[in-house]
Amino acid sequence: MDFNKEQKKTIDQSILLCCKFFVSESRNNATLNAIERVARSNPETVIVNMFHDRSYNRARYDLVSYVLHDCTGNPIYSPLHQTVIAMAEATFNAINLEFHEGAHPRLGALDDIIFHPLGHASLDEAAWLAKAVAADIGNRFSVPVFLYAAAHPTGKEVDAIRRELGYYRPNSRGSQWGRVGNARNATAEP
Repeated sequence: MDFNKEQKKTIDQSILLCCKFFVSESRNNATLNAIERVARSNPETVIVNMFHDRSYNRARYDLVSYVLHDCTGNPIYSPLHQTVIAMAEATFNAINLEFHEGAHPRLGALDDIIFHPLGHASLDEAAWLAKAVAADIGNRFSVPVFLYAAAHPTGKEVDAIRRELGYYRPNSRGSQWGRVGNARNATAEP
């Protein structure tokens, strides 16, 4: 959705959402740079923090942007949406979990995307964006997505979903979380 300068002047800058974007990589600088470059390509989305944990082989990008509403007060647009989709594409193109080793459990190359309100934004606005982004990622990249908390129809928490999916089990080689594809075949209890 494109908005002209006059429309953007009416944006309430205190209605902000934050996205925490977790990827299963922290050791390959070319991959991290490609994801960061995509995140920085939208001037209406700001990276406020980046965290790379080499032992977990996991990185987090914290992004912030505004939310626009229609005349009835319903959220209709956030630059975070396009930025996160572009970052997901860069992540899926760059990370191969067949060669991934790390001390942190994960469900995929793009492990978790969290949206939460800042300023005068509401949890409902964060849930709206989470649902929209999840639908686009699932449809565009043909990958499973799992909604939780405020974005889940019954409010299911992330820990319950992770346990159901075997997130905390070591892989078949006994190596904790090396090669996520083998994690579901493990017999060990979490």
